Amino acid sequence: MIKVKVRFFGVTGIANEDEIVVPKGATVRVLLDKLAEKHGAPFEGQVWSSNGKIAPSCRLFLVLEDGMEAVLLEDLDREVTGEVNLFFLETIGAG
Repeated sequence: MIKVKVRFFGVTGIANEDEIVVPKGATVRVLLDKLAEKHGAPFEGQVWSSNGKIAPSCRLFLVLEDGMEAVLLEDLDREVTGEVNLFFLETIGAG
């Protein structure tokens, strides 16, 4: 099992930071499913689209363990290794 630190930016209805334990070898999708179980509708409605993919307005960034590099996550089957931060940045449209 590994502990993952999660920071939320722009996701309303839940705390700004959380820690969750996932099995070793877990993917980003598994992590998101565990977070959805824990945080329910406020989380799911802002992160998942109706077709089961990440909502177009939500971006996930994986900060690598060295803290010097962040990568945009588009592959939900990427393995979560070590203790990492995931940042949820929901875009806000203006008109």
